[in-house]
Amino acid sequence: IMALQYLIVRNNNGLETFIPMEKDDVRADLEGDGVVVGLKIAGELKGYFMIHYIRQSDEVIRFGKDIPSIEPNSGNVCRFRHVGIHPDFRGSSLAKEMSRQVMKIAGESGFGIRYMCTVVAPTNYPSLNHQFTNRMVAVSLKKYHEEYFRLVMFQDFTSPIGVSEQGTMDIPGSNLEAIRAAFREGHVGYGLRRTDGETHILFGRALNRIFMDQGA
Repeated sequence: IMALQYLIVRNNNGLETFIPMEKDDVRADLEGDGVVVGLKIAGELKGYFMIHYIRQSDEVIRFGKDIPSIEPNSGNVCRFRHVGIHPDFRGSSLAKEMSRQVMKIAGESGFGIRYMCTVVAPTNYPSLNHQFTNRMVAVSLKKYHEEYFRLVMFQDFTSPIGVSEQGTMDIPGSNLEAIRAAFREGHVGYGLRRTDGETHILFGRALNRIFMDQGA
């Protein structure tokens, strides 16, 4: 996993859209704090997908600051932890297939997932497309790893966040100020579009009261 991460960073020419996990975090997920699915071909890892069970209250609280409906004592919060796809396999839908397998395993584990959350770079089209396909919505924009901005993605699978597509806004992923303004006005990101090769995010008004209050 670590070797594949470094290959992806080299191929991306930096950390703007892909930040590798620390070795200790990878080991923790492999040893039972989450679910990991990978694909090997001829003994070489070509992709992996991780989810992480958030059991520590401080991590729940940290996400709860960005996602108002998560309670500090929640015991059923799961995070899309990390996805790594070998450059030769991008665009192959490998991440989608691995995510289905991960969620199946997690569902059979008895953990009882209600809330799912993660962070994604606002210009990372493949990762955003994957999250939106999994019914996630973007609810805020935060700075992670000191200098890189990330969209906070979230979904409550018991009471899913509804989105009105009336008056949809199309905002470039690189326009951070416009994205912030959309969140302040009570909108959430729910879809994608490519315009002249650039990632654009579709925003609609959240129908859930708690998010409407947050944006008011």
